[in-house]
Amino acid sequence: MIAVRDRLYKRMKKQPSPDMVEMYKKVRNMVVGLTRNAKRAHEKKIEDATKFGGYSTPTPPSFGVTARYR
Repeated sequence: MIAVRDRLYKRMKKQPSPDMVEMYKKVRNMVVGLTRNAKRAHEKKIEDATKFGGYSTPTPPSFGVTARYR
C-alpha cells in the first residue's frame, strides 16, 4: 500500500489534476490509518505480554513449606 501511495505521489506531482490529488489523498489517509492501527496493535501486544507474563505484576506468594518455616 505504501508503494501505491508513493507511485500516486509521483504521478500527482507530474500531473496535478483534481482527480489525481483526490486519489492520492484517499490512499495516503488509508496508509496513515493502517500504520496507526498497526502501531496500536503492536503496543497493545507488548503491553499484554509484559502485564501477564513479564515483570510488571508481582508473583503470588508461595503457600507451600519454604526454607524459612522448616
